[in-house]
Amino acid sequence: MTAADDLAATVRRISGLFRRFSIRFHVTGGIACSYHGEPRFTQDIDIVVDPIAVRSELENLLKAMEGDYLVDPSLARAAVKRGGVFQALDLASFFKIDLYPRELIPGELGRSEPREVFPDVVVPLVSHVDAILSKLVWVRKGSHRSRCDVRSLHSFLDEGHRQELTDRARAMRLDELLREVLAESEPEE
Repeated sequence: MTAADDLAATVRRISGLFRRFSIRFHVTGGIACSYHGEPRFTQDIDIVVDPIAVRSELENLLKAMEGDYLVDPSLARAAVKRGGVFQALDLASFFKIDLYPRELIPGELGRSEPREVFPDVVVPLVSHVDAILSKLVWVRKGSHRSRCDVRSLHSFLDEGHRQELTDRARAMRLDELLREVLAESEPEE
């Protein structure tokens, strides 16, 4: 199996768990950047999960993960309680999964759509506009990788969604940062 096959299998397995417990989720991060923009390497899988659903099903989810994933239950409980992040390591592929029991962009889970992110692997994926807004929040926190992702994602955004991005960035007070990041050029090699 290739690394891409392992990544696809991990996405399939973890999404199956969320579906089993009726936990609304979507894939974001590097996988979303590769889908909506230019393909790029990712070392982990980022998933936003419905905080209310995961709170009510957390103990069942943790029990179901035993043996297949390495998860610290106390860290998972604390993350769900405060809306932080917790991690799971898929013991079959050794891919790390970052689980975010919160919506960084208000309403983002409701705007995700099923997408085939790998052959025969269909999962809810963060919307193109929400992916950019999310990356802008990470830029604000100091992420250089997210600056590159914003430019890549924006270059593939259709004209109809550019106005939506502009309006929503303004509402979130990210419009100046968006203009700043888009004005940057890639460093020359």
